[in-house]
Amino acid sequence: MDNEKIIQILKDHEGQFVSGEIISQEVGITRAAIWKRISALKEMGYVIDARQNMGYRLMRAPDILTPSELQYRLGTKIVGKEIRYYPVLESTNAEAFRLASAGGEDGLVVVTDHQTGGKGRLNRTWFSFRRQSISLSVVLRPKIVPYLATMLTYMTGIALYEAIYAQTAMKPAIKWPNDILMSGKKVAGVLCELNTETDVVNFAVIGIGLNLNVRKKRFPEEIREVSTSLYEETKKRLKRVAFVKELLRQLDYWYGVFLRDGGDGRILAEWKDRSKIVGQDVKIRSFNEEIVGKVVDVDSYGALIVESKDGERKRVIAGDLETFVLTEE
Repeated sequence: MDNEKIIQILKDHEGQFVSGEIISQEVGITRAAIWKRISALKEMGYVIDARQNMGYRLMRAPDILTPSELQYRLGTKIVGKEIRYYPVLESTNAEAFRLASAGGEDGLVVVTDHQTGGKGRLNRTWFSFRRQSISLSVVLRPKIVPYLATMLTYMTGIALYEAIYAQTAMKPAIKWPNDILMSGKKVAGVLCELNTETDVVNFAVIGIGLNLNVRKKRFPEEIREVSTSLYEETKKRLKRVAFVKELLRQLDYWYGVFLRDGGDGRILAEWKDRSKIVGQDVKIRSFNEEIVGKVVDVDSYGALIVESKDGERKRVIAGDLETFVLTEE
């Protein structure tokens, strides 16, 4: 906590020296203790100019996903008010679920530099790359019935779409139910896990995995041709802190929309607009059944309404979308 206070003070006086006496008074520790904290911050990658009789000046902050970096001038109302950072973690979703079960509050964020055991839908493996991927989970506590939980996945897809657009000026494609694509390849995925009772959601954990600065050659061979990263699409390295802060702001905004309208109003409409799935010809594998037809609607539960050539309509609540002509703007 003292480190975070010192960083905030130095950032608030960007480009200026701050005396050890002022920092001591504001943080409530001795000047000798401040020197130790400054040394520890330097080891973390902070470049701090220290001069006798002048104090300390922050020259450069590292691109690390600590609360000190992510919460500075974040400006969110719910998402990110508390952030737990881990250099290495097997699964951000598992840790967020554990914290939520112990009383973790609405909007709690769990983030790591390196996720070693990430997973996607249907227990598929999600590959993460140390300091090249974004791996985070958010605890949400909306007072909703379980059937609306699908809208949390849709809400997160919208937030990812908008964060990518804000950071790259490129519009991705949303693939039902939980993938974000660029150039027809997967760049991000969402995993929503719930703790529910019969008629209420106790809490939801929303996991997000995104390939930020991963080079194509680093992807495992089995997914190399179907995966991409923002670096591969833009040929620019993006700052992790800047991207995650944008994502948290977008999640906070759209979660606010979700809480106001229940999810199946504006969230559904906005997701339809971005996914462009209505009117598309699809082939879906769902529960060992192959469904082929045109998507004519998405209902208030988030299920696809697919009409076959003979006019029969089926409601599809889950499955793998195998054929879909994605239009990216």
